[in-house]
Amino acid sequence: MGNDGFAEDHGTTTRPSLNADVASDPASRWGSEREMSEFDALLWRSERHPLVSATVVMVEILDTTPDWDRLRADHEYWSRLVRRFRQRVTEPPLGLTMPMWTDDPDFDLDYHLRRVGLATPGGMSELLSVAESIALAPFDRARPLWEARVVEGLSDGRAAYILKIHHAVTDGLGGMDLLSAIRSRSRDTTPRPVIQVPEVAAPAGPIDILLAQLLQGAEASVSGVEKLAHSLRGLFNRPRDTAREMASLAGSVRRAIGAPAAPSPLFAGRNGKAWRFRTLECQLTDLKAAGKAVGGSVNDAFVAAILGGVARYHARFDCEVEHIGTMMPISLRKESDPSGGNRLGTALIAAPLGIADPRERVAAVSAITRAARGEPALEAIGLVAPVLNRLPLGLGATVLQKMGASADLGVTNVPGQREVVYLAGARVERLFAFGPLPGAALYAALNSHVGVCCIGINFDGSAIEWPSLLMQDLQEGLDEVLALGHSTPTPTGTSETPGGAI
Repeated sequence: MGNDGFAEDHGTTTRPSLNADVASDPASRWGSEREMSEFDALLWRSERHPLVSATVVMVEILDTTPDWDRLRADHEYWSRLVRRFRQRVTEPPLGLTMPMWTDDPDFDLDYHLRRVGLATPGGMSELLSVAESIALAPFDRARPLWEARVVEGLSDGRAAYILKIHHAVTDGLGGMDLLSAIRSRSRDTTPRPVIQVPEVAAPAGPIDILLAQLLQGAEASVSGVEKLAHSLRGLFNRPRDTAREMASLAGSVRRAIGAPAAPSPLFAGRNGKAWRFRTLECQLTDLKAAGKAVGGSVNDAFVAAILGGVARYHARFDCEVEHIGTMMPISLRKESDPSGGNRLGTALIAAPLGIADPRERVAAVSAITRAARGEPALEAIGLVAPVLNRLPLGLGATVLQKMGASADLGVTNVPGQREVVYLAGARVERLFAFGPLPGAALYAALNSHVGVCCIGINFDGSAIEWPSLLMQDLQEGLDEVLALGHSTPTPTGTSETPGGAI
């Protein structure tokens, strides 16, 4: 997808330009890259679902059942407007170059979009059970990497929309941008122009892709050599500065990808085969006030709340753990970056479990996350991705699995919708995101939706033996942090922006 929305691609005919109405739609420019980045390719190639997974699930709670014919027509339109919806991944031989996004000549909308019903009246527990089963089913890697389900039969006439998408397609911010672009701002039907999908030629084979990429690489090699020579001259001209910088970077890399804390014995034995979904929620203004009360952010308050709950769970079983290895994705996305794909850094931190006072815990989290964002090797995973992508089959996945398993906990925070949106006439009341388990025992994802913090909890059922107790403890951890915003004056000079972990 080029600037005009469609472009010539490996194995496709040249597509016509979009008309002005369609080309002005932000979604038409989403996911324009044909070649996977090194980071995206690492997520794709190293996945061993479900233990080391890249499956993301989003659950939207709707105030009524969407009109099926209208919903299907919407998906037909979106799949023509956003090219990635009709693209699959094609690998070059032996993984010698990067995978490519190529049009699926056998795209079948009815495979990707289906509807299911709950035994009425269904509740949140039954809905999340359906979402778990969808999440644990592996993707058909020969098809586009998304699936959607409309779940009917929730209590009070409500319904749900479950979207399952591979992390190689996009990160959290990219996904929220896409959903925002394709959701309606009205219950009424929105007239849309017709988008024709031309016939797709026989798909390019792996050899064709390899040759094309090798040719591109040869063309780029001359400028690459020139840049390398320039960099080397700079290094030799200032050897002492270079030595200090290299030593600093090496230390940062060790902190960024090394084991941040000893593993918790309470979270041992996880195998990733049983994902369990649960939810929490609170008002965004309350969580923001809690963070400001201690001079922190929404993200600081959120992470401190999760840590408080995890600490309570450990205390129940007399398991003394002062710190827990925590993985925190941090967005590196800039305004100039293309939409779609992943623009992430990953911080592995030793998060405090031994701080009982919630005020002190929020302050400690704020200091730790500020330091993590300042690490030179924040993009360590991106730096090592080219190496891991070229290791023998399976070895890169083993390395990534060990890196993921070095953390017991994962936390992420994605700013979401600020205005009311609709799906085929149904209002979206909540949106819960459930991140994958890259070897961790528990993953907590916050998504703000029209003033509500929707927190999706995904945990390994083989490691968490008492889910109801865990959720009780997490709720209490959240409540004690929220209380900070109601009992303490707000200091000056605090941040009001959501946290930087995405």
